[in-house]
Amino acid sequence: MKKLIILGASILQLPGIITAKEMGLYTVSVDMDHKAIGRNYSDNFFQISTIDKEKVLEIASSLNADGIMTLASDQPMNTVAYVGSKLGLIVIPESVAISTTNKGVMRNTLRKNNIPMPNYSIVKEFEGFIKSIKNFNLPCIIKPTDSSGSRGVQLKYDLGNLEESYMYSNEHSKTGEVIIEEFLQGREFSVESISVDGNPKIIAITEKETTGAPYFVEMGHMVPANITKSEEQQIISTVEATIKALEINNGPSHCELMLTESGPKIIEIGARLGGDNITSYLVPLSTGYNMVKASINCAINQENNEKILYNRFSIIKYIDTINSGRIKGINGLENVENSPYFIEMKISKKIGDKHEKVKSSSDRIGYFIVSGEDRESLIKEANNLLSQIEIVIG
Repeated sequence: MKKLIILGASILQLPGIITAKEMGLYTVSVDMDHKAIGRNYSDNFFQISTIDKEKVLEIASSLNADGIMTLASDQPMNTVAYVGSKLGLIVIPESVAISTTNKGVMRNTLRKNNIPMPNYSIVKEFEGFIKSIKNFNLPCIIKPTDSSGSRGVQLKYDLGNLEESYMYSNEHSKTGEVIIEEFLQGREFSVESISVDGNPKIIAITEKETTGAPYFVEMGHMVPANITKSEEQQIISTVEATIKALEINNGPSHCELMLTESGPKIIEIGARLGGDNITSYLVPLSTGYNMVKASINCAINQENNEKILYNRFSIIKYIDTINSGRIKGINGLENVENSPYFIEMKISKKIGDKHEKVKSSSDRIGYFIVSGEDRESLIKEANNLLSQIEIVIG
């Protein structure tokens, strides 16, 4: 029986753990949280940090692991690359892990390869931040070079309160680096792909809905995106060039981009599966292609037989309220569950929890997923269901 190590055992990694078990693999999960949900589904569990490279290497070596991976988290990719390279497993090189988890290194690499992207400047201290931001047309984006889930991301309209703005992004940066970027305008998308031996295959293009300024937290996704054939080809060509430039030769990638008046521009890319239930639910619901299974097959050096089978529509909507305070009640969920389009729902906050304005993905109250054959009917149903959910704040 082949052994697969999955870094992370939270709800994000659970689809990987379950799928690996269904594939007949001996599944080992690693997480600092001893209460992580994936622990109950794994054959073995180790309570250690997913970024502790040496301890994970020790475990992988002692078990004679056949593969190692993570699903929708960036920083564990550095551990995946390190451990995999030591044991001769199918992983991206450590240099690629760095270039796909550090936005500064990523930007520099893409610039060398003439990949279209926003203008940017990387700063390491407040003095440099003051000098650099004055060279940008406002508004501009400020964010850490190495965070995820929209943490530390903000839109800066003017030059007031610069220290406060710098500290907000800096405190979410492990390296202390902050990146200033040109503010792009257009439609935002994510692109899911699988690469084998340097050949990327685009599986799905997802249309994204965010809170907008100033934090741009993702609040909805739809697969497939509503784009023309010309736009689709532009996006595919740009993403394929990006994957090749960063040398993501094996495994999944999740690319985020903005379709501007001058064409697609890359926001960022990760050498891992997309989160927000995109690859675990939306893509297979819309295409029949199981990206989780494909990624596992890649990790254990097994042939991938997944295929795109059909073209349906799927939507995820995240639940929120503009009010802040203690959650006293959540009403209308039965309407979602009774919908003929209903697939899945999860409420991550409970009665009594404190709710604040959404600044990152962890602030969202929950989500539901719907799927159907007709785009317009599904969009109408998703919006209607969302409007019927009432969050009572006291």
